[in-house]
Amino acid sequence: MKTGVYLAIYLRPSTNSKRKAAACALWILDGAVTYQLSRQTRFDGAVSYGLGLPRLNDDDLPDNVADAPLNQNFGANATLAHQFNKTAVEGRAGLGRSQTGPTKLDDDSLIDNGDQNSWTFSLGGRASREITPILSVFLRQ
Repeated sequence: MKTGVYLAIYLRPSTNSKRKAAACALWILDGAVTYQLSRQTRFDGAVSYGLGLPRLNDDDLPDNVADAPLNQNFGANATLAHQFNKTAVEGRAGLGRSQTGPTKLDDDSLIDNGDQNSWTFSLGGRASREITPILSVFLRQ
């Protein structure tokens, strides 16, 4: 049985479509695993975590910002696939969370950014049937 594990940690600038310059520093942590449960069944899982801090001179922030808000993003995905002779089925699920901390102004007051926090959920699947060794039909949702 084959298994695989992937882990990456890197720093990359985040870009805004309106501006070419980097708007904030963004730390990203990604990890993925593939596990062959049996000859016909495979599990894939992935997680990611991002931590961003906008620059104080960012156009999206008020002029009197003392501390920019911390942005956090979390995502997790899982896939379970099984092969039944010439028919294959796959189920997928995903979960995501985006969270923005408070903005501290020069006068020590805070702006609550809780209205920008959000959850995302996803479910999906795929069924396919092999017609010939190079031709398959599938239904994906």
